[in-house]
Amino acid sequence: MNERVLIIDDDELVRNYVSRALSGRGFTLETAVNGSSAVALMEKEKFDVIICDLKMPDIQGDEVIKRARVLQPGIPVIVISGSMSESSKAVINEMKVEGALLKPFGIDEIRSLVDEVLKKTQ
Repeated sequence: MNERVLIIDDDELVRNYVSRALSGRGFTLETAVNGSSAVALMEKEKFDVIICDLKMPDIQGDEVIKRARVLQPGIPVIVISGSMSESSKAVINEMKVEGALLKPFGIDEIRSLVDEVLKKTQ
């Protein structure tokens, strides 16, 4: 395995939760506290999947996803969001993300979705 996963969320509890859910599964995990730091990481390193919150204080998730797809074309994206409002659903559809989860989600949900997304892209 050893796929590289970037977890982007301004909430430390969510970053830690997702990291714990995916640790010990053969992934190399990186975290970013906001959109700016995520973009900076993607400029330096290649990732196999991105897990991204939509609402962040600096660069919103949709913009992070757009930049990710320019920096790393074809990269699969999983959106995690505290709200699946009509605007969130519109962003998810427009960005053609590979998966989306509403917070709070279970450990098995994020594990299964990451496994499914990576299987489709290999």
